[in-house]
Parts: sequence; C-alpha cells; structure tokens
Amino acid sequence: MYEDNVNSQQVHNNITLNDIKIDLKENSRHEKRLFPIEVFPQEISSFIIDMENAFNSDVNFFSSSILAAISLAIGNSFKLQVKPTHFVKANLYLAIVGRTGQGKTPVMKQAFEPIRIRQKENYEIYRKELASWESATESRPKPVNKQLLLNDFTVEALLQIHSYNPMGIGIFADELLGWFNNMSRYNNGSDKELYLSLWNGDSVGIDRVGKSIFVESSFLSIIGGIQPAKLKEIINSSLDSNGFVHRILWTPPVSDLFQPEDDQEPNSQHIQNYKLVIDHILKYRNELDETVISMSYKARKLALDWKNDFKLKYHYEEEYLRGTSIKLSEYMYRFCLIMTVLDTALFEIKENATKDFTKIEVDTEIVSSAIKIVSFFMESAIEIRKEMKDPLVNSSSKVRKWHKKLPQTFKTQDAIEIGTRLKISTSTVEKHLADYTLFEKIRHGQYKKKN
Repeated sequence: MYEDNVNSQQVHNNITLNDIKIDLKENSRHEKRLFPIEVFPQEISSFIIDMENAFNSDVNFFSSSILAAISLAIGNSFKLQVKPTHFVKANLYLAIVGRTGQGKTPVMKQAFEPIRIRQKENYEIYRKELASWESATESRPKPVNKQLLLNDFTVEALLQIHSYNPMGIGIFADELLGWFNNMSRYNNGSDKELYLSLWNGDSVGIDRVGKSIFVESSFLSIIGGIQPAKLKEIINSSLDSNGFVHRILWTPPVSDLFQPEDDQEPNSQHIQNYKLVIDHILKYRNELDETVISMSYKARKLALDWKNDFKLKYHYEEEYLRGTSIKLSEYMYRFCLIMTVLDTALFEIKENATKDFTKIEVDTEIVSSAIKIVSFFMESAIEIRKEMKDPLVNSSSKVRKWHKKLPQTFKTQDAIEIGTRLKISTSTVEKHLADYTLFEKIRHGQYKKKN
C-alpha cells in the first residue's frame, strides 16, 4: 500500500511503461486460458517469462512451441509403456492460432532454434562426408543428411527423408493451412490417412509409380501457425468425419490486447540454458532407440482414473468435443513422456551423471503436470469451437446488440436505422452486411440472418 502522504498525482507520475505492460498482461490473463508454465522446470519457465518481458512473446505460443521442440528432440529415442501392449511416442500435431503480426512465427523459431542449429551442423557433416564418398575409390554406403525439420516437401520426399532418418523428423510450417490443403491436393486425400498413421507412430509406406518407400517405426511432429479466419477451412465436416482435427493441439493467444514494447533484452543465460537442454535431449537420438519408460503403479492409477472421468465428461457432447477429448486423453500419456525425458535430461546436466534408463518411471507428479497441459488444450479447443460457431465472438457489445435486434429478414435501411440508434456508423453496418457468415443476401437491399 502507498503511504498516506503520497498523493494521487505523484502516483500517476510514477507510472512507467513497464507498469502498463504488467497491468495489461495481468488483465489479459483473465480473458483466456494461460498455458500452465509451472509444469516446466524453472530453467524453462524462467526462459518463457523472460521472453515475454523482453519481446512480448505470447506465453501460450512460446510454451506450446517449446513443448513441440522437446517432442521433436526426443524423437524415437524413447517411448512410454502404458499397458503391456500399449506404447506411445512423444510426437505432437500443434497449431499456433493468431492473427497476422501477432508473433506466431518468431516464437516458433526461437523455440526451435537449437534444433535448427543442430540441423545446420548435421548438413555440414553430411557435405564433407559426401565429398569424401565421391572421391573414394573403395565401395561404401552413400552418406545421408540427418535432417530434423522440413518446410516444403511432397509426401514422397517426407517419407524418403524419414527413411534416411529413422529417429524421426518434424514439419515446421509458417502457414499451416498450406500443409492442410496439400493433403487433399493429390491422391484423392489419401495423404490424410497417411498423416493419421504417422500420428500413431505406425509403420508407414507408399507404393507409387516407380517408387516404393517404407518406414518401420515412424515419428513425425508438426507445428505451424494459422490465422483464426482460416480455421473454417480446416475444422469442417470432411475433416471431422475421419477425426483428423481431433488430433490437433490448438493454441490461441493469451490475449488480443495491444502490448507496448520497450528496449529490454532477454537474459542470454536463459537462452544458453535452453539450448543446453535441447542439445542434451538430441544426444539421446544417437545413444538410444525406442527405450521404454514405464509408469509407477500410483501414476498408472491416477492417469487411468483421470482418463475415465475426462472422457465421460465429454462423451455425450457434440462429435468435435467428444473426439477431441478422446485424443487429448491419449496426448496425456505423450505429455507424461515428454516431461519425464525433460526431467531426466536436466538431472544428467546438473549432476553430470548418467541415469539408468531402464529404471526411469513416470510418477504421479508428472501425471498431474500432464493433466494440467491437457486441460489447457481442451479449453483452447472449446474456445476455438466457440469462435467457429459464433462469428460475432470478437465483435463489440454494440454490434452484438445490433445483430440481436435485427429481424430475421430485413432491408438495408432497417439495419442502418437500428445501427444509428445504437451509435454504430453506416460504414460499420455495411461492412457486417457483407459478411456471408452472418447474412444471406436475398435480393438487392434485402438480407436474411444466418443465425
């Protein structure tokens, strides 16, 4: 509390740009769900907060991107045994949902920077090995480029590169819509079925004219950005019918509020610590191959009890929510695997020791963290669906009231007159009348409400 002798004018004069930023951030966090950064160890959560303070990096965007980067770094080095015949891998299909200029790409790039660096190092090694192979006189296998991330590719190229890199690969798409559209561009949508199998970590292959490619144990993680206005091109009946969209982890921003910038720089130590962690996890790719991690008895029971309650909660909801809850209950185990490997890597770094991987177990604390992550993504999926169903969700209260007062069928002049009474400009009314998601134009100057 302020002292009594400090007057309100002095308080006002002492307000800084940072005070405004903090106030805006605190208020914005009441608007939407915030990613539970407390599930990360301090080395990671401090990095997330630091990037938010320095660059206004959206906490949801950056946290989800880091989760995806850890997922890819793990690849096929570990898998989690849920039941004697049920194993899960760490791969994720994740979408960062934000408007143009909202900082989707920068945070994804920052989270994946250690992986990009490793990919560049791998390429330099490959280039030298290739030159040596080309000049060699003896016969030996041709070297392969250990790629980790793909941007522009065909499905054939994806599987071909994966066959050279059995520990797994990732897709990094600035604009995820292009990847979605390409799935149905060729082969009557069969590529979509292939991506479903890749999500499962199954054996996959293609046989096409002149080419046959097979990957015995697949691993594919995907991350990309998409604008809210483009969501309807993805979440529609054709995709809902095969359950593809249920596998997408949707990440909306913390807030759409403007955030002022300052000249604060991030702590370089946080960046170095993060790179050290990712580099250590990437080492497992060279040392391990689908090493099995188990769950303690208490962890299995906690996970199963939660899973049954969670699926029951959404069992009688519409198919989008029901299907999403089913896939998220499976993602819970993937999050358990990711967080356990992350903890293992941090232990080895701090203690300068090597753990006995055969004795690593998922404990109840890890399960609780995974449940928190699932809760975030479920609420995000519900939020995305609300925006899909309600085209006025982001409109002002005046516009929503105007829409409600309009009769089912009306003339342009009626809409303008109702808008005038609510102090809405004619240009704003005309802009909304042109929105096909809100109105159907019956004839010149006459409209019908769609909902």
